[in-house]
Amino acid sequence: MIASAIGALGLAVAAAPTLRLYRQPAWLGLFLPVAALLYAGMTIDSTWRHWRGRGGEWKGRTHRAVADRG
Repeated sequence: MIASAIGALGLAVAAAPTLRLYRQPAWLGLFLPVAALLYAGMTIDSTWRHWRGRGGEWKGRTHRAVADRG
């Protein structure tokens, strides 16, 4: 638990210059672990869909891989 808090604080500190560049409050850096979890979840979901042959999906339409369009 303590290591996680230190890691999250480290992410926030590392992101502070970028947040400052975009004129955002520094406390938003504390949400970076949440963003990382969401991104990881979306990547896993995308991989799972690819393995099942679903391809990319947008607006309810599934797009096949270029090799499948033969």
